[in-house]
Amino acid sequence: MTLWAGRVRENCPSKPVRFPFKLRPPSNRAINDEILLDHIKRVHRDNYSCYGVRKVWYSLLDDVEVLAKPGRDQVARLMRRAGLRGIRRLKRIITTVSDPEAPKSEDLVKREWDQGAPDRVWVADFTEDRSREGVVYVAL
Repeated sequence: MTLWAGRVRENCPSKPVRFPFKLRPPSNRAINDEILLDHIKRVHRDNYSCYGVRKVWYSLLDDVEVLAKPGRDQVARLMRRAGLRGIRRLKRIITTVSDPEAPKSEDLVKREWDQGAPDRVWVADFTEDRSREGVVYVAL
């Protein structure tokens, strides 16, 4: 006995399937993705987990073991799904980690920068600037 659209059907030949996609065999794309993901993981691991999407894609195009040559967006999608990332070259340098509980300095100038004569107020500041050789710290 099965409830169907508010009515009870006595002789229902088949039971309705709630999630039919779970019973289907995997698609060709899913099978190819799993095979390609194994190659992507191998290339990424062999290169010390440094390669990003572009270099993994170029490596797969040159690889003789890969029969179907993938597209770059396909490699990006599979790397995202597997959680693989290349390293970033430009690293942000954190110069100051402030303590929120530390006492704050007093404002000795009271925000009045115009003192009427030169060389009465001296203020210093440290900043950083990026250059080709790295980071340059400048005191102003």
